Amino acid sequence: MLRRIFQFAQTNLGAARLWYYSHKAYQAGNLPLAILLKAINYFVYKSILCYQCEIEDDLLLVHDGFGCAVHPNVTIGKHVKLFHHVTLASETLPGSVPRITIEDNCVIGAYAIILGNDRNGITIGKGSVIGAGTIVNRDVPPGSTIVAMPSRPVKPGKVYDETRAALQET
Repeated sequence: MLRRIFQFAQTNLGAARLWYYSHKAYQAGNLPLAILLKAINYFVYKSILCYQCEIEDDLLLVHDGFGCAVHPNVTIGKHVKLFHHVTLASETLPGSVPRITIEDNCVIGAYAIILGNDRNGITIGKGSVIGAGTIVNRDVPPGSTIVAMPSRPVKPGKVYDETRAALQET
């Protein structure tokens, strides 16, 4: 019995589910419930996950999204994976036009920062990967891998293939 309760809590009360439920409560016009769920998420997971964001049901917060901070003007697509301490920040007021848009099938590594501004939004293209610790302040084309500081695109497999070839020569 205790095991079933624990499994229920683990699958339905994780950070991503609480965030999704707070978003749905906000859409339904139940602002007190949305604020309560956001507060629970903050106190349990130390994450600031705004209920005004547009998120999908299948969002995955790895390590329960510990320390994540997400601005209200963010749209997150399907099958997106966010690691811990990710920051999605913008200089705009909630509800304004510029948005940070993360399209489907993206992965954002731990401690990555995506900074929007008040002039135009930022779009992280479909299937892109943002490496751990990367700071992004421009659009990312679909299927790109962005790493390091300053952020720069890396061609898939190029670094690995060169390293492997160098090791085989020695």
